[in-house]
Amino acid sequence: HLCGVNKITKISLPQNGVVTFHLKDQASLFLEDFWTKENNSVTMKINSENNTNLDWNLSIEALTDYQIQLENNIMGSYNQSKINVRVVTSASGQVSVRSIGLIKKDTTENKFQEELKGLMLQNQPITFYPDLIVDADTVAANHNATIRCISEEELFYLQSKGIHPKEAKKLIKDGFLNKIHEEVKK
Repeated sequence: HLCGVNKITKISLPQNGVVTFHLKDQASLFLEDFWTKENNSVTMKINSENNTNLDWNLSIEALTDYQIQLENNIMGSYNQSKINVRVVTSASGQVSVRSIGLIKKDTTENKFQEELKGLMLQNQPITFYPDLIVDADTVAANHNATIRCISEEELFYLQSKGIHPKEAKKLIKDGFLNKIHEEVKK
């Protein structure tokens, strides 16, 4: 149970771990984490009462397989939720992310925004399941999911500047993962 303003920058969970945060009235949670090979099968739940603020930013460089479920249960009114997930897969890991946004009945003036983005460096798959279940009338809710590969144009441009192809891929990957942290700072 969280009250006031809370900032968490690292969560250590065991395999198949579950963590639940309950945001009490007027609580804020800024959650920012970066995973590479830990926490590879987890469920993270956030329950929000009234007038809460959630800013949830997760970056994953998949060096192993991941099965992730993110749940945001909005149980009250006047809540703001932003969920940003960035995933990169290379030769060794694949990722499945199920993100569930549930806005309960008889709540008002809630805002929910979810953005799931994936970048495949090789042919390791990324699967997103964005579920948005809205049972309220006055809500602003949207979500999107995008998965892409590095384009030949991006690589060509960097190589034309004298950057080795391996370093060019690393620059693109690092920029993609760091973009979420730059957006948070704005």
